[in-house]
Amino acid sequence: EGTSILRSTNNTTSHVFTRFGNNKYFGNGQLETYAAVPGGVTIQQNYYGKDSCLGNFNYILKGNAALVTNENGISYVAGNVVIDGQGARKWVQFTGGTGNYYIGGNFTAKNFTPFSEAGVGNTQVYLHNVYAGGSDTCGTFYCYNGEIAACSFNGNFKLIADSAQGYTLNNNSFLGADNLFQALAFNAYDNRFGKTGEGTSI
Repeated sequence: EGTSILRSTNNTTSHVFTRFGNNKYFGNGQLETYAAVPGGVTIQQNYYGKDSCLGNFNYILKGNAALVTNENGISYVAGNVVIDGQGARKWVQFTGGTGNYYIGGNFTAKNFTPFSEAGVGNTQVYLHNVYAGGSDTCGTFYCYNGEIAACSFNGNFKLIADSAQGYTLNNNSFLGADNLFQALAFNAYDNRFGKTGEGTSI
């Protein structure tokens, strides 16, 4: 099976929004951005409704970029989902507005670092109503602050927020044996961490 790539490139000084929804990918799907400061690109997936993918789905966030998804309707990816930060921390927002985001395989964040793109402000990670069935590690997410709420991850989860900012974990299931969360302080309640008899959640 092949891959359908939709790449948004911005060589202006403006910030633009690239919008999707009600699309079905029968193979693999990939949304890409490229924007240099002061320009920027924000992906607004599900802006027009739910998306579904029968293969794997990737988000490649290059340059001054942000990802906003899971706004309208239930989204489904049969395989794996990868968010590639391209060597910096990025704004990632699964809004959980009117639906859930179901992932049959692994949910992976890669190439995130503690540093934002030059000239870009604070970057945040919000994950709402995300359900990932795969067992591979998710992370490490690096961000300024944010929130994870009403999510379920079968694999290990790793997130490091700014040491001067708090982070919220609310009503989640982090079912991997070893999990790591770091921030100045937490608002953490109604969560499940780890597996019985093995692993460590820090």
